[in-house]
Parts: sequence; structure tokens; C-alpha cells
Amino acid sequence: MNTLYSSFYNTKKATVTIDRKKLSEHMGVKGLKYFLVIGYLRKHLQSIGNVKLSLNELILGCGGSLTYRAVSKYKDYRNIIKELSENKLVNIQADIDKVKPSTYFDIICTKELFEKKNNFVVFNVYEFDKIIGFADGSISKAALVGVYLYVKQFITLKPDLSYGNYFVFPSLSDMSADLGISVKTCRYALKELVDIGLLFCLENFYIEEKSKKNYYVPTRCTYALDKKYLVPQNVKNAMADFYGRPVYEENEVLGNIIFL
Repeated sequence: MNTLYSSFYNTKKATVTIDRKKLSEHMGVKGLKYFLVIGYLRKHLQSIGNVKLSLNELILGCGGSLTYRAVSKYKDYRNIIKELSENKLVNIQADIDKVKPSTYFDIICTKELFEKKNNFVVFNVYEFDKIIGFADGSISKAALVGVYLYVKQFITLKPDLSYGNYFVFPSLSDMSADLGISVKTCRYALKELVDIGLLFCLENFYIEEKSKKNYYVPTRCTYALDKKYLVPQNVKNAMADFYGRPVYEENEVLGNIIFL
């Protein structure tokens, strides 16, 4: 195996590049736990390329609880680790089906687990910690990480790219369908990701309703990884291209605002 050796530690530089196709292959809260496990392994990677853990510690380290539906959770995490092993991304130093939840064992990680050469989204330990540290138990950490990676995959921060690559205005219905979670959960996750500072949001833009003259409806919300990229005029220009009609700030609306 091509083992990854790592030294610690700047959490923003401790990264994993996640294949975008994996977002469509791991749907729903159960499937999205896959990305929490990847983040956990990257965070706890030792200098000799291994991670020592127990299933209990893995669940807690991924923001889970041992007091609610623990048996189901153990199965979810065992299956994720088996998937990584079957894809030759890790070498498990235990029988994952039989190991007791409190027993420690080693996982040897490969470079292929953390380093993809193309079509990837970057996820770092700082971001992982921010998501795991989120205290509100009304939304799962798996949904938070799924929504965050979904948004981030469309943002590419390079100096030679135009403003349109620095921010996105995602469709909640598309996000819900692609991630296998409800629109309500997507909306709440976006709000919380803004609250914890991983995303920045610009809203209160409007377009004229096609079927009702002088009636205006809100556009999608716009998200970026840094608020400096949310320049209102740039956002308006990009949205006008997307919608094919003028976009207005609230103080520019010369009619009635309605919410569909």
C-alpha cells in the first residue's frame, strides 16, 4: 500500500481532497457520515500514517452520541470503514465486524484516501472541527458536512478566475435531491454554516415576476467562503446572467415584493 506519512499541524493546511462523485454516491444522513469519517481520519493521522481509534471514539469524534440508537450507528461506521478497506484506501488492523466498540485498533491510511488528482473538493481539519464543534443537536453533523461540501465544490478560489467562480447561488431543490436530505434540512444547514463562519451569505435581491408586471420575487441566496467576494454589483451581474433579466436590490424595487 502507498502509505501516507504526515506531520502536524496547521489545521487549515491539513487537507483531504474528496472526489466530487462521492457526494452523489453517499446520500442521506447515513451516507454523508462517510465524509465525517474521512475528516476524522485526517485529523488524527499520525506521523507513521496510522490512526488508532475505537468505534466509540470514532462516533464521538464525528459529533455523534453513544446514547441514542447506538447499535445502528455502530453498523453505519463499520460499513464505512469496510468500504474504505474494500476500495484499498485503508488497511484495517482488526476484524471490523467483530471488534468491540470500546476496543482500540489501528487503521493504516493511504495517500489515495486523502489525495485526489482531479475533480475534487478540498476539505480541511479546521472546517471539520468547526462542523463537529457546532453545538445545536437539531441537525446532524453529517447533513452539515454534506451541505458544506456540496456548496464548496462549485467555488474555485484562484486569482485568474472571474467573480463568478468565487460565489454560488445554489438551488435548494437540487441540493436536496443530490444529497438525499430535505429542503428544510438544506436551508437550516446553510443558515448554521453561515452562523459558524464557514460560509458567508448575501441576500435580499429581487427579480420581476414574469407573470405579474411590477411584482418582484426574491432570488436565490448567494454564498461564498469569504465575505470579501460578496460584492453586491458582482453578484447582481452574475445573477442577471443566470436569470436572463435585471436583478434589483431591495431599495431599487419599484413595485410589490411577493414571496412564492
